[in-house]
Amino acid sequence: MNTRHATLERQPGRDGAYLSAADTRARALPRPRRLARRRIAVNLTKWLLPLLALALLTSIAVWPEFQNAAEHARMAVQGLSGQIEGGQL
Repeated sequence: MNTRHATLERQPGRDGAYLSAADTRARALPRPRRLARRRIAVNLTKWLLPLLALALLTSIAVWPEFQNAAEHARMAVQGLSGQIEGGQL
């Protein structure tokens, strides 16, 4: 048995009385407008978070293609400038 856990059990005031005090408090019920806003937020989050995750995964998968396209464009511009310089000579 853990000695730290055993010392917590023996300390006065650690008998869980704070839990019974919390149970006696009356909670105010949420208003219908607040419940509606919460429901909208939860439903929106259920759709937006997976879509955001899918977008991030897609961007990770497609990123090498963007790198290849940029490299091909750079080579095309260099080749084009070489043709123009060759025409002027």
